[in-house]
Amino acid sequence: MFAETALNDLVRIPSSTPAITPIFLIGFLLCLCGAYVRLSSYRALGRLFTFEVSIRDQHKLITTYPYSIVRHPAYISLIAPLTGIILCLFGPGSWVFECGWFELLTVKIFAVIITAVHAYIIYVVLARMDNEDKMMKREFGGQWDEWAKDVPYKLVPGIF
Repeated sequence: MFAETALNDLVRIPSSTPAITPIFLIGFLLCLCGAYVRLSSYRALGRLFTFEVSIRDQHKLITTYPYSIVRHPAYISLIAPLTGIILCLFGPGSWVFECGWFELLTVKIFAVIITAVHAYIIYVVLARMDNEDKMMKREFGGQWDEWAKDVPYKLVPGIF
């Protein structure tokens, strides 16, 4: 009895074709890949990892995987899941989309707020990335220049 009532409240309209959509799958894969790259970044940095941009005692330039692919893998590993979460929460195939919750203005407003917060976080990360590059160049000089020449892309190989 309770389950039926709860289900009726949560499912505003029955979905005739529940399925994993390409958009939902892309969102899920962005989250999964982001988690893998994030873990790889933490492992590569070890004790040098900090949440604030800083140079630690006996700091060295990390140039091994995943830093041999892009200069800021930890940042793309944050941006990818933030994008993936939006796709999984609000895109075709999501519960919100398939069950008709987007018909409600409050849900639309909530979606806009969540998306705006994610966009702001991405903006902050992108700005921080440039500051980190400047700091690392100042600290490591020619070694950083050589590495930046070998690894020209900041986030996505071949693109950016």
